Amino acid sequence: MLEADLKAAEEANRKKNYGPSGFIIGYPNFRTIAICVPWSGRPLPHELVMAFKSCSPPMNCNTIYFETQGMNIDEARNTFAKTAIQHGAKYIFFWDEDVMLPPHALRELMYVAENWDNIGVIGGIYCLKTERPEPLVFKGGPGSGPYWDWKLGEVFECNGIGMGCTLIRTDVFKDIEEPWFRTIDDMSSFLDNVPFGEVWTEDLYFCKKVTETKKWKILAHGQLVLDHYDIKTGQAYKLPWDSRPMRSINFGQQQRKILDLGSGTAPLKTPEGKVITVDIRDDVGADYRCDFRRLPFGKDEFDVVHSSHSLEHVPRSQTEETLDEWVRVLKQEGELRLTVPNIEWAARRIVENNFKKHERTNVNPMDVLYGQQKYDEDYHANGFTPSLITDMLKRRGFKRIDIDTPAYHIVCRAWRKPNGSQKEKVKSQNNGKKK
Repeated sequence: MLEADLKAAEEANRKKNYGPSGFIIGYPNFRTIAICVPWSGRPLPHELVMAFKSCSPPMNCNTIYFETQGMNIDEARNTFAKTAIQHGAKYIFFWDEDVMLPPHALRELMYVAENWDNIGVIGGIYCLKTERPEPLVFKGGPGSGPYWDWKLGEVFECNGIGMGCTLIRTDVFKDIEEPWFRTIDDMSSFLDNVPFGEVWTEDLYFCKKVTETKKWKILAHGQLVLDHYDIKTGQAYKLPWDSRPMRSINFGQQQRKILDLGSGTAPLKTPEGKVITVDIRDDVGADYRCDFRRLPFGKDEFDVVHSSHSLEHVPRSQTEETLDEWVRVLKQEGELRLTVPNIEWAARRIVENNFKKHERTNVNPMDVLYGQQKYDEDYHANGFTPSLITDMLKRRGFKRIDIDTPAYHIVCRAWRKPNGSQKEKVKSQNNGKKK
């Protein structure tokens, strides 16, 4: 019986790691991505070809390439999906030859997909090739037009997106009927004097099927805003500079820039300066909807980086690199403010067999350890003590670290410059003038 089980396991492994023709497709423990290109046969500008060549997947991937020549786009995409599934691919990456790819595009898309299991489709954003280009991303119902209410850098949920730079999880195809992609251009009802027509491009047809499952989400990656080329003329179509997504947030002169990470339903309110909020959730009204492990801001951009009860939601394996990202956007003389739950507080209560909720905060030790679990992101993946936080910040060059432990919190303020905050600098300057 054991021998039969081993043979069955070997056969299953062979089917998983070998293609239909019996060739091995890569390392058995690596995820496989199928990169699929529907070539039209048109001559391409060299910029597009070099961009595609430079776009590489992350490490530890088996990469396989499929292409079609001059095939109808819906037929090509259905063919790609079937072939990728046969080869055991976890993801399919569609690239259209007229979309400009940055070198990191595929890595960014896969980063999001690997961290959120319910993301079935995630794509970069590019424009319709018209006189005033419109983004090929949609959020309303049929006929609502392109979705404009987003900012450059956001990663947000939508219900339709162009497939020219798109990553699809192959598990999605198990939950929708074939044909997965279909181009519909039916105006025949007008012949019977019925003013109704049905027009679907193959990508929006597929997206409609995905949203109807109510299981998979579609995301638009606003950190990948791509040029869309007219192959005949060489003109690149891009978002208008004055469109809403391209407008930067205005700051008053000498106004302090404050970043609130994981702002949730209780964003930071302070008279110290202009607060920019960041949250992955679409329903909390943050200034930027994105994963705070990948911030759409420049180095040394903020005077204050503030995070209250967010870092504990990051997996332990990613905590260090997440903190590095937060420090990256903080000015050298800036202030880092962190509030996280104190697992020492929880441990003492657990040892005392005291699981009562805290009298003021309504939080018990299990909430501190595992989160209150009221929504998908409300689970804790890590825990902290004052000494752990102090060590992490010292390794990042922070010279002054102030720690307080009220109730179940660890409240930390830290500066890389030993003189501390800007307020204290102003005070010392005023004192110097009086002297």
